Amino acid sequence: MAEIQVVTWRQAYSEILSAEELEALDVDRSADFWREQVASSTVAGTQLLVAQSSDQVVGFSSFGPVRDEDLKGDRVMELYALYVHPSLWSAGVGHALMSATAQYWSEQGVAEATLWVFERNDRARTFYERSGWRLDERVRPTGEKPAELEVRYRLQARHI
Repeated sequence: MAEIQVVTWRQAYSEILSAEELEALDVDRSADFWREQVASSTVAGTQLLVAQSSDQVVGFSSFGPVRDEDLKGDRVMELYALYVHPSLWSAGVGHALMSATAQYWSEQGVAEATLWVFERNDRARTFYERSGWRLDERVRPTGEKPAELEVRYRLQARHI
């Protein structure tokens, strides 16, 4: 998962984040982060779904309780991450992960889901919009460059 995250960030965000920021990404640090996330998932209520091909993880989604104060509720979830190895972009892996995530939410009675994405990440935004996500009015700065923005998307239960 760590390698997928780092490789994906370096390719997907090459026009969004600085070269220095992308070069500083470290697979070992990312692996430590994901080990901690998996270990604490039952306490925090987070979930992780993986896509595999030939016993190799090729993508994953991570989600859990919404972190935005204005949407806190028992039946609101947040998609924290959905990454697919760039060699498999447009191969259906992302759609399969999104479908599996939505199916889990539906089975759990989730009424709404949210996610944050870089404003300039057109590829991801198109993917989410095609999956039924709708742009929200919320925007926030992110990353080392305060001028870089993330936008929030929401998915209503009828699309889950």
